[in-house]
Amino acid sequence: MSGDTAGFYLTFLIIYNMQTTSNNTTDTIRNMKVGDVLTWPISKADTIRTIVWTRLLPERSRGMRWTTILDKELATITLKRIA
Repeated sequence: MSGDTAGFYLTFLIIYNMQTTSNNTTDTIRNMKVGDVLTWPISKADTIRTIVWTRLLPERSRGMRWTTILDKELATITLKRIA
């Protein structure tokens, strides 16, 4: 396998893994019940907020609601389903 081909496949695997992780996270958030709480490392804060505010727009239009709490001391983001 040439260097260009290996680089292409490595890039493909990284992008595929990012999409799969994002899809799994989206499904996890989508399937939360009211009162459920999930916590991620603070490095995932932008991802979690983006998922809630863009990818779950149909769910939000049906009344589903979440709140996020950013804890800088623990370096976590907590997501709670409130409606």
